[in-house]
Amino acid sequence: MDKKVEQAYKEMTLLYLKDEIFSWYPRTESGDYAKQDGWNRPYDYLDIAYKIIETHSSSFELIDCVSNLKRAIDHRIKKISTDYQFKSMNRFGLPKESLQKLEALGLAKPAIIKTITSIRNVVEHQFEDPPGVDRCSELADFTWYFLKSTDGVSRNIPNTFLLSNDFVSGYDDEFWLCFSIGDDKLWQGVSVYGWVKASHLSLQQTSELKINLETLQIRGESERTEIDHQVLAGLNGDAPLFVRGQCCFTDSAYVRLIHSYFSADRHL
Repeated sequence: MDKKVEQAYKEMTLLYLKDEIFSWYPRTESGDYAKQDGWNRPYDYLDIAYKIIETHSSSFELIDCVSNLKRAIDHRIKKISTDYQFKSMNRFGLPKESLQKLEALGLAKPAIIKTITSIRNVVEHQFEDPPGVDRCSELADFTWYFLKSTDGVSRNIPNTFLLSNDFVSGYDDEFWLCFSIGDDKLWQGVSVYGWVKASHLSLQQTSELKINLETLQIRGESERTEIDHQVLAGLNGDAPLFVRGQCCFTDSAYVRLIHSYFSADRHL
């Protein structure tokens, strides 16, 4: 970091957000479709697998069926892992394996994860008899469900998302926070802005959600770049404040933020 920028950060007011913001409703604000090329390629492999199930004349042809299911799954996992830079999340303490990350982040359920593992194990033991046609049909259907459940994250990469207090569809929420996670380097420098109550903020370390304050505005007043204990303590707890800054969360807080990001409704 540039020394002048680093010094500027040191001179900023440090604020803490209350943990309760993670109970707010998450929804996507904006995203990028530029990386959606190839999102449907796994369905080509899946179609081949289904055709083999329907037309096979020998049980050994079912080996090719399972191989194509594995290709479909591996292609999708690799795309998600690359697009969302899964390796960069390792520093936050998330599982290192992409498949385990999918489960940890709620992108795939345990039953699907176990079925995917079963598919891989079947393929890796090439000298064993392939599974029967009924089992291949089950594996193909599980693969279809896995692809369908991850189509959304494969087609659009959200770069901003909201946490909204008292969210009601079709109405503007008075209190909300918008997080920008970056484009090329996800989670390298997360910024935040939005309207919160004075009671949502503290100048003392009350949580793991620290931000370097860039601007803060009390409704009806001019923006400011700092705020002291006396001013904050003198505000009504429900007083609306606009806050903007750079997140300096702990690793565990970032994990919670990442979970909110992946669980956000995608209305794009």
